Amino acid sequence: MKKLSLYVFLVLMFCSNVFAETPGAWKIDNTYLTPKCFVHEWISSDNFKEFYNKYAPGKYESSIYASPQWEDWWSNIGIHFGKEIPLEDSFEASWGKTLSLTRYLENCGSDEPKIEDKIELLSYAISREIPLEYCKTLAPNVDAECLDLKLIKLTQDFSGSMRPVDDMNVYGVFKLVNKKQIIIPLSISPTLKYNDWNLY
Repeated sequence: MKKLSLYVFLVLMFCSNVFAETPGAWKIDNTYLTPKCFVHEWISSDNFKEFYNKYAPGKYESSIYASPQWEDWWSNIGIHFGKEIPLEDSFEASWGKTLSLTRYLENCGSDEPKIEDKIELLSYAISREIPLEYCKTLAPNVDAECLDLKLIKLTQDFSGSMRPVDDMNVYGVFKLVNKKQIIIPLSISPTLKYNDWNLY
């Protein structure tokens, strides 16, 4: 029932005719979140395939990508934190790079508002404020204080003729027992990432 109510809530947000995007940066206490704070799917999807292979049931196969099973797992990624996905966990990807679904505010935050990363060609906008009461629905197994939830529109730009790609994801900021503040993705919506679908 909780999963169904969450689905209905997210559908209502995503299907709204108007996304009242906030031009300002997301601020926690005196620190602003930058684009580096948000885990997102690379254009190659290589990072998401590695995450899925590490944490999802069964081994990743090409037939799973973009399947209902794949989309359901990512749309409900938050329920896996604290169970299949340990908070603060990291691992070495098949090509040698360290990957993690956890971002630390102390590492990715800024003293000044910054919603665009010109080096990474990544920017963000706040599309929705989400009531804190949804923390337990989105992340029921996370044993940490939920500080804030937002629906974020991430835009990846590319040099050349390739069009920008948008992602619409829900992220949560949590305070751990050690007082560190982390940002984790709670719902990834790959079906909303293509501009030409005119969903926002």
